[in-house]
Amino acid sequence: MHTIEHWIAGSPAAGRGSRTAPVFDPATGRQRASVLLAEPADVDAAVTAAAKAFDSWSESSLSTRMRVMFAFRELLVRHEDELARIISAEHGKVLDDARGEVVRGREVVEFACGIADALKGDYSAQYSRTATAPPCSPATAARRGGSSAGCRSG
Repeated sequence: MHTIEHWIAGSPAAGRGSRTAPVFDPATGRQRASVLLAEPADVDAAVTAAAKAFDSWSESSLSTRMRVMFAFRELLVRHEDELARIISAEHGKVLDDARGEVVRGREVVEFACGIADALKGDYSAQYSRTATAPPCSPATAARRGGSSAGCRSG
């Protein structure tokens, strides 16, 4: 029977303990695998690896992060059927429902892929009549052909 190991620092890890728990197929009630149970040292190793990964990820540029997210999206598309089968086996869902979960997850990733537009710091003119318009910079006024319509003075 297959034993599911821990995943630490980007690769499978057997961990320090030997305790396992059964993994059941919810659709059939039959055991399909065993999963290793973590010991405190395994949790510490996972947290240390995550903190190290965060250090490098947090220093990544927005364009680098976007490339990673687009690559992740492509993997979701390419492996949609395989992921749906895994979800079906692990959660007892019918295959079409499981595929819907994959699609909804991909939609979240696609939203994250467009986050650069949300972070660019632009504003929507005429969004609210009660909001005070921002002052126009000389560059904005020049783009508007010298017009300061929609901008507050000073």
